[in-house]
Amino acid sequence: MRAHPVFIERLLQDLRVIGYSSGVAQGRTLPVGRGQVAAIFLLTAWLVFFLWPTAGAFAGTHGLKYAALAALLALGYLAADGFPTRLFPISWLVWALITGIMSSFSYTVFMHELSFGDGTYVARPFFFAFTLGLAYVVGGWASSPATLTEALRPLVIAMLLLQTGVAITQTLGLGVLDAIYSADKVSPFGGALRISGTIGNPNLFAYHILLGITFLAGHSSSNRGAFSWLLFGLLLVLFSGSRTVLLLFAPAAIVIIRIRSRDSFMALLKLSIPVLAILVLGGYLVFMIYAEYFPYIGQLVSLFGAGEILGFRAFALRVAHWGSVWSDISSANIGQWFFGRFDGTRFKGAIDNDLLFILWRQGLIGLLSTFAWYVLAIATIHNIRCMVTRKILYLWLVLIVFFSIMFESIAGWWIPFVIMMVMGIYLGASERSLKS
Repeated sequence: MRAHPVFIERLLQDLRVIGYSSGVAQGRTLPVGRGQVAAIFLLTAWLVFFLWPTAGAFAGTHGLKYAALAALLALGYLAADGFPTRLFPISWLVWALITGIMSSFSYTVFMHELSFGDGTYVARPFFFAFTLGLAYVVGGWASSPATLTEALRPLVIAMLLLQTGVAITQTLGLGVLDAIYSADKVSPFGGALRISGTIGNPNLFAYHILLGITFLAGHSSSNRGAFSWLLFGLLLVLFSGSRTVLLLFAPAAIVIIRIRSRDSFMALLKLSIPVLAILVLGGYLVFMIYAEYFPYIGQLVSLFGAGEILGFRAFALRVAHWGSVWSDISSANIGQWFFGRFDGTRFKGAIDNDLLFILWRQGLIGLLSTFAWYVLAIATIHNIRCMVTRKILYLWLVLIVFFSIMFESIAGWWIPFVIMMVMGIYLGASERSLKS
């Protein structure tokens, strides 16, 4: 065993003593191994990522948040006493190195003003690569992908319940958590209903709800359980007011139904009929009867009623915004085309389109890095031996592509984190299973 700092050794010893003591109290031994301790740090990073306060005295502390996450990842590697040396985790580190170097050129040579936030953006690809790497190490301690799924399912449920608890307070307009979590985009029931959970953005909240319920529905032990999770997720998406995610929900539900049917037509029919019935009934209630309580969702009617997507006011505004951004990019010189012409004083630092955002912020080099991310993600998922998880991850990639049309996804912080962690942990479990 390689030498650890003294505090890490003591931490490992304390955790082993706690585990052993709890096991003795139950009449059995329960030693805590390095893989379990590393998993604790990875889980803690996951909780910090989603539960970090966004309001009050904590507003604007993203730099500190990601510094804390980086520290947790580092402690996880030390606890595991290992670092991935396999091809795919190393490939991600190479991707992060090249992306980070190119980003540093963009922010030091071709931008107007350097800030601390830009420094964290340069470090962003390393954060994702190290997240995948630690997840890979943790997954390698699992006996099989199946046992890993059994361990992950209650954690995903717990996260959904935590988000739901915060969402309920926002729906009722209680305001008890407004000092902790941003309520700038929240509107309680009775008005323009929108909830954002702990994330502070209704669209990102709905997106992560969709990821969680597709994972649970895909891995559910029964069709009834899968149906229940899809219905639960639909309710949360409706309450979020996210029109983009609502449009993605039906195709995602159909894919989950197809995954669960396992080539059986009767299984496909039994699951699809109630799901489609709920979607049709829910759509009728929202769009026709209770549209006044869901005005953001109800605006989707104008999209179909106008017969053209520009009849959707939010989309029309985005198209006009994209036109302004493209005009700014088009006037760039050759160096700015390659490295971007980011100016934080323009467009308030947001574009609401992933590829335009990357092109504006990091130029053609950034676009190549983004396409490389997708290629690496596809290659990584291809090597995951759990068929259901592999199909769900492919679904997530497709959702990211469509979500990218209206929001920053791969270029942002929120979207890649979960998929990097899930890809890494299942890849590690798959390679261990293959060796066995």
